Amino acid sequence: MVGARRPARKNQIMVTHYLLRRCLATKTLSVQRTIRRRCGKTTLMYQKNKQMMNGNCHCGAVKFEFSGVPEKLVDCNCSICRKLRPLWAHGPEGQITINAAENATIAYTWGDNTLAFHTCKTCGCTTHWNGLGPDTPSNMAVNMALCDPADICDIRVRRFDGADTWAFLD
Repeated sequence: MVGARRPARKNQIMVTHYLLRRCLATKTLSVQRTIRRRCGKTTLMYQKNKQMMNGNCHCGAVKFEFSGVPEKLVDCNCSICRKLRPLWAHGPEGQITINAAENATIAYTWGDNTLAFHTCKTCGCTTHWNGLGPDTPSNMAVNMALCDPADICDIRVRRFDGADTWAFLD
């Protein structure tokens, strides 16, 4: 096959990102061109479940890595999430790595103080939250809306009613 590329090692899997048709249908022409350009790249990975998803705030001072691909993203309607509009990917601390200087974020807690929402001090993007209470000490979530849109477009988004029933709406 002319132009075909082989994996560098036997155990590597060559994954070619394909055009995200259902995602492109709702985007403007300039966003469609950007997604097509980025999706044309080929990525080498050892295994799909070991893929790292990366995101960062607008200024780049706070970066995160999510080990693997989340099975779902959560769109919550609680009082803070209605204002922030994040797409949360939940996982334990071992699956999520935050790379930032020691005082790069401002932690915001309220109510029963079981969650701390972290916002970049420089640009104001909310990057992640971590659990503070005895029931959720190792729980975390990162805002996947800060990732490349082409990377998250195929991940299912579930609507969560954090304002009332504490149940998924779909």
